[in-house]
Amino acid sequence: MGSADRADPPRNDGAAWRRVPFMPRRIELWATPGPGGAAAARVLYQPRRRARAAGTAITRFLPGRPVTSLPAAGIETVVEQVSALAGVCADAAAAFHSRESGRWLFALTARDGNGVVMKLGPADDDGLAREGAMLSKLAASQTTTLQIPRVRWHGVHENRCVIVTDIVTRRSVTAEPDLEDACAAACALATSTAGFVVHGDLAPWNIVPTANGPALVDWEDSRFDDDPLHDLAHYVTRSGALLRAWRPDAAVRHLRGSGSVGRRYLDDIGFEPDSADEHLARYLRRPGAQTSPPTLRRYETAMADALESHRRAGTDA
Repeated sequence: MGSADRADPPRNDGAAWRRVPFMPRRIELWATPGPGGAAAARVLYQPRRRARAAGTAITRFLPGRPVTSLPAAGIETVVEQVSALAGVCADAAAAFHSRESGRWLFALTARDGNGVVMKLGPADDDGLAREGAMLSKLAASQTTTLQIPRVRWHGVHENRCVIVTDIVTRRSVTAEPDLEDACAAACALATSTAGFVVHGDLAPWNIVPTANGPALVDWEDSRFDDDPLHDLAHYVTRSGALLRAWRPDAAVRHLRGSGSVGRRYLDDIGFEPDSADEHLARYLRRPGAQTSPPTLRRYETAMADALESHRRAGTDA
């Protein structure tokens, strides 16, 4: 469990939480009024549609109302207590609730834009415990291109599993990761001095382009495992299936085609590039693949068909 010098807990100063409009049904997002609250909301959620981007933007102009509590008993008290343990003092905040996982995320920011992200789940939340343990182990490892969020505190408090990490600063408000960023991150993970690391959810929304290279967030599915191409394949499939970046056959070409980023990645980490088909097939057959959402299942089935067609034809296209 981490610790830090004590500091004042986040200050509300009478400002109410305001719910951010136009969010997807699976999530709820609140922010304190003003530019600080809007900036904190963007830390937790980077909208990709204009209406949702407008929702986070107008938060800064919402007028104050009488103080109200978030719809989770005692959650704000826990945040204040853990903030004190972690030495966090905030002037603005945003709160994100996932209906699927039941977790709460808070961005607590100071006037200079620095701050922390605090994640809270039930006491037996294995994902958050895994994230805290992995980030603590990686803190001592040496990676040349990958930025690792610094853990300020993690453990169980008031029957909630909590992890507090420094906010990763995006290079610019509009900066988005690309396939080369994903490859750089995957290579750094595979060659970490701590061992072969699999992030487990290397998706575009979990890569933050910074001035010093890509940073990764959301490590709940991470593990130490010699599993080449898993993370890069995960990025390619999520980008294609959920963001419509490319069709399934193009996704396969990205990972195993002649001169592809997938073959380059394998070569860079010391594996034979011609083993791309083997590693991609293993990823597509991974445990849990059949319980993925329908959109992903259809997309990965089409990728498996395309891969088999290339293998039978003996082509590298």
